[in-house]
Amino acid sequence: FRIGFQIKLSTNEKGNMPDVYDTPPRKIIKNPEDIATFHHSLAYCRLFQFIFEINEAVRFKKLSDTCTVNKSVDDVMTIMDEMISWTDQFPRYEHEQRFGNRAFADWHQHLSEHVDSIHERLGLDHARVELRPYLLDSFGNPVRIDYGTGHEAAFVAWLCCLRHLRYFTAEDMTAIGLHLFPRYLKVTRHLQTLYTMEPAGSHGAWGLDDFSFMPYLWGSSQLLGGDLVPEAILNQDTTAREAPHLLFFDAVQFIYQAKTGPFWEHSPTLYNMTAVPTWTKINQGLFKMYHAEVLSKVPIMQHFFFGELLPFTAAPASERPQILALAQSTRRPGGAPSSARLRNIASTLPVYP
Repeated sequence: FRIGFQIKLSTNEKGNMPDVYDTPPRKIIKNPEDIATFHHSLAYCRLFQFIFEINEAVRFKKLSDTCTVNKSVDDVMTIMDEMISWTDQFPRYEHEQRFGNRAFADWHQHLSEHVDSIHERLGLDHARVELRPYLLDSFGNPVRIDYGTGHEAAFVAWLCCLRHLRYFTAEDMTAIGLHLFPRYLKVTRHLQTLYTMEPAGSHGAWGLDDFSFMPYLWGSSQLLGGDLVPEAILNQDTTAREAPHLLFFDAVQFIYQAKTGPFWEHSPTLYNMTAVPTWTKINQGLFKMYHAEVLSKVPIMQHFFFGELLPFTAAPASERPQILALAQSTRRPGGAPSSARLRNIASTLPVYP
């Protein structure tokens, strides 16, 4: 199951990028009918294409592998490091309740005061109005003091917008997956731990993880064709050894550090994955799960923003990634899509210039 396309970048009717994106994006999704419309929108198309592109870029690669890190990626990673250092200015309030330390709201207020200057530093001042809500929503909610897959999706959307603005190029995709996204995880995990943030919703992506999804999806792509089997995540020594090299094991290692008790009890969905025979099937299944449990859930997507870069308008049929067919594809016993069906879906995906 290999997706063969490149991102089709945003253009106006004349084929050029708009000079200024000065219309604030807005929340649109309110009910299941809106979700169905979203699944056929340009926003959905572009977001899933970007996720596929990163998935392909990190295939077979380790976090420790050498890859080109251009200035555009390095500049964003520098900003991520600065965000971690901001927490020194906003220490935890003492005598707070067990979860949700209010100092996170102070940290987030600092982010909101600097978000425009961040985009200016990146040379994206012309798009700061559109980009601002995505970045502000990427680190958690300052009122509820929680974080979940919706906030993670906001960051992926922010990266996707930068791709369509041509801030990132195809050459940057590997560095985003192997270096920039792990740096973002470092920021969010530091915030979650320091300010004892709660998982948004009932339990993350309905049981996969309290906070994240993408480390497992892109992390499973890293493991394709490797020697490690899914059952290896149950061995804490193996997990600790592989965590510096593999996103999937790094995410599981964070769970081991945060939780106690039997793995099957606190992480039942991940535990069930250890019975899946190959990482290929896991990677396929996680795409299907992301569609169903994140991008199809009103409680998550009601907070998502739509604008010029990620429009709610319908995508031409020729440009839609066939993830809906993937999600509804013929299945073998155990729930995995058939290999023949997946190959057929992959063959129908457009190759963009």
